[in-house]
Amino acid sequence: MKEELLFVTKDTDEWDEGFSYVLELAQTLKAGIAVLMVTDRQPKNTYEEMMIAVALAEGGSPDMARNHLLTGQNKRLKAVESKNVRKLSEKCVGSAVDFICEVRVGDTISLIKELLKKRPAISMILLSHSLSRVLDKGKMIKDITKPIVLITRQGKEG
Repeated sequence: MKEELLFVTKDTDEWDEGFSYVLELAQTLKAGIAVLMVTDRQPKNTYEEMMIAVALAEGGSPDMARNHLLTGQNKRLKAVESKNVRKLSEKCVGSAVDFICEVRVGDTISLIKELLKKRPAISMILLSHSLSRVLDKGKMIKDITKPIVLITRQGKEG
């Protein structure tokens, strides 16, 4: 089984900050990369989707209304995931590094624990800078037994 590095990031504009470091480390260790992009909530529904759902609910079909809203949200999550996988694949071209990318909704620590169960080859967790302000590091250290590295921004020389 090939060793993997888990790069965890938040879906912000800077989601891929630190990925170059992870890619270099993966090449050095001859490891694969698993990327987990965490979002706190489902993407918001558009006005049109909300109006259709309201009409369905008022028409006596609350289950259809709920399914309509969830379908729209899932499509947007898949679009974000597809765009990010494309960006990563462009960065990984020629590096001989395997990678997967998942966009998930929920609590970061719970999602990491879930992914570690699914992917036992993960040997190290690398957290992007975008998580440094929002993650309870104490809880994470207590709940996760793998080595954890926080990727920070490089200070400006001056």
